Amino acid sequence: MTNGFSTLLTTVAATYWALFLTGAVGMEPAMMATILSISSTVYLISIPVCGIVMQKVRIGGGKWGIFRPWLLAGGGIAAA
Repeated sequence: MTNGFSTLLTTVAATYWALFLTGAVGMEPAMMATILSISSTVYLISIPVCGIVMQKVRIGGGKWGIFRPWLLAGGGIAAA
């Protein structure tokens, strides 16, 4: 089961990105489809890898739990 809002948001973002690449940038539809396919494949592979790394690597000796240091580091990186 997926979250309906998340699926809708992803669909809207992908549609906007496709329209931007073909309209504003002037890219050919085949090249745009190739770029979107490659990015989806990279995302498909990287998410489980990140999950495995987060579960295996213990930051802070487990004092703050498994995922809290990753959330704090990710928030800091995203804010920068």
